[in-house]
Amino acid sequence: MNSNRRPRCFHYLVIGLALLCAGPVFADHLPDSKLAGGKADTLLCGLDSDATPMKDVLSKLGKPDRIEPWEVHKANVTYWWSRGPLTIQVNTYQFGDYLNRPPLWIEVSGSDPDGFCTTGRGLKLGNSLADIRRLYGHRYGIRPIDGGKRMVTIQWSTLPSIDIDLARDGRIVRINAAGVIE
Repeated sequence: MNSNRRPRCFHYLVIGLALLCAGPVFADHLPDSKLAGGKADTLLCGLDSDATPMKDVLSKLGKPDRIEPWEVHKANVTYWWSRGPLTIQVNTYQFGDYLNRPPLWIEVSGSDPDGFCTTGRGLKLGNSLADIRRLYGHRYGIRPIDGGKRMVTIQWSTLPSIDIDLARDGRIVRINAAGVIE
């Protein structure tokens, strides 16, 4: 009887460890069955996180309200702009010819009554999960985050992605567009 329990316990241990390790993997890469189809959408606020050089980002958005280096990786810098209830963040590496390279990601949060910051397919702050499905289809990942919010991740096989935070009422409060990180 002990010999039957040992393999069964071992299987439960292996399954448990696999599930434990699957969480961080899901956060970085969606399974193939969840990857979005069509051309990747890397546009947000009229800026392409995969193609717009940082100098053009600064030209379009103007002088940032603040610039913060990351605590761990000092070469990573986040630029912040406040436009009333709207906050725009752009993250980049700040070394070499970084002004001629696209940012790592562009993010908007808050509310945007003028619709200034939409994705290339027209998703904007205040939209809902139904709008995400209408514009991007049903291939995405969704997981709970703090305070009853949910995060939707839309990812393409070429690795650009859009992360979207839904508030408890189901409305979009944050959109993050990331291009391909080299």
